[in-house]
Order: sequence, then structure tokens, then C-alpha cells
Amino acid sequence: SGDRTNITGSLNGAIIYNSGTGNVTNNAVEISGGVFGGTIRAGYTNGTGSANYNSVTISGGTFGSSIYGGYSVSGDAIGNVINISGGTFEPASGWTSFDIIAGYGADNKTVSDNEINLYGNVNLEKVQLFGSSGGSSGQVLNNVLNVKFTNQSNAKIKSINNFNVIN
Repeated sequence: SGDRTNITGSLNGAIIYNSGTGNVTNNAVEISGGVFGGTIRAGYTNGTGSANYNSVTISGGTFGSSIYGGYSVSGDAIGNVINISGGTFEPASGWTSFDIIAGYGADNKTVSDNEINLYGNVNLEKVQLFGSSGGSSGQVLNNVLNVKFTNQSNAKIKSINNFNVIN
């Protein structure tokens, strides 16, 4: 109790590098405190596999760089979820904003059924939200943003992009 975690590099739930052919699936990153200066990804592959059904849940902490549910350089990104109910989101020095992306997939692949859920009263005025990124010539379907702020009039989000449904 009272310990503080400072991470300046990237934080990954699961990762496959380079020529890896496997998928990163069903990985979870849960954060309730600490300082994070690098990219956070629940599932990441720069091999040929997909990043499916990974999740990031944030209830506290300070964040200064991009956050991804699932990230695949060459494959699909399906069913990834990001839940945010707390935290401070302030871009790292030299940046004016950063991205929170539920699912990032290759341009010719499927990027679908990814979701961002916002709860409480989180200030995201320096954050760009994306349901999907990539997949431009593949199938981009059913990417959802659910906003459940306790005080909607105080809600601030820099931009909302690539969602098929907003609730």
C-alpha cells in the first residue's frame, strides 16, 4: 500500500514480435494507479497473427501516451475492449494529445466489435478516441463507444473517431 509505479517504457499484456505467427488473445491489463509514460497495449503483435478479445481496464493512474486494447500490424483486431472509470490523461511533454484505440488492425483485415466504455467523470479533453484504426480496405464493423458519465455536462473528449455506434 502506498507504493507508486512509474513506467516510462511500453506496457504490454502479451506480445509477439517479428516473424511470430501466433495470435494475442484474451489478455487483460488492469490499472488502478501509477504513472505511465509509454504506450499501453493489452495484446500486441507485429508478426502475422491477430489481436483479438484483449482488454484494458483503467480506474486510476496518470497516462501520457497511447492506449490500445488490441494491436495487430498484419492481422485482424476483433472484440477488444477498453474500460475507463478514472485516471488523469495528460500528453507527454511535446505532445498536444494522444490516442486511445480499442482495436488496431492491418488495412486489408477485419477490425470489428471493438469497444470503449467510459464511466464516472473522466476528463479526456486531450485524448482522441478511436473504435478502430486500420482495416480501411477490410471489414470495419460494430465498433462501439459507450458513454456512461455521471455528469454528462462536464464530459470533455478531444475527438471521437471510427465508431459505428455511439451510446
